[in-house]
Amino acid sequence: MADTERPADGLDLIGRFCAYLYDSAVLPVVNSARFRQMTAEHRAIVLDATMQTAISVVHDMVAKFQENEIRELPVRMVLDRGDGTMWTRIDELSDDDLKGELFTGAGWLARFAQAPLPDGYRDD
Repeated sequence: MADTERPADGLDLIGRFCAYLYDSAVLPVVNSARFRQMTAEHRAIVLDATMQTAISVVHDMVAKFQENEIRELPVRMVLDRGDGTMWTRIDELSDDDLKGELFTGAGWLARFAQAPLPDGYRDD
């Protein structure tokens, strides 16, 4: 399989990783006793700030990997195809802007995240 082929499962691997990172930031907050003890108004503020911060970090990470260059660090994303070969150019997995996959109602966070999402992130 050529490195430039774009199977959906390669994109889903990135999506699942992004959702994992998002959940890792948001779930500990919403599952904490301290969060549950807050007033509804304070919970809404903390939840919104936590969700937006997590989305911003994941978005920026995907952007850097898609650019295939992090100037400050020699870091690259490599995806295991499961057959002993690897995708090394995630920028070639999609003709579209990968970081946009985070924001649609049927995108990565909507499909894979377990934590609450801001309004409009799920097609529900």
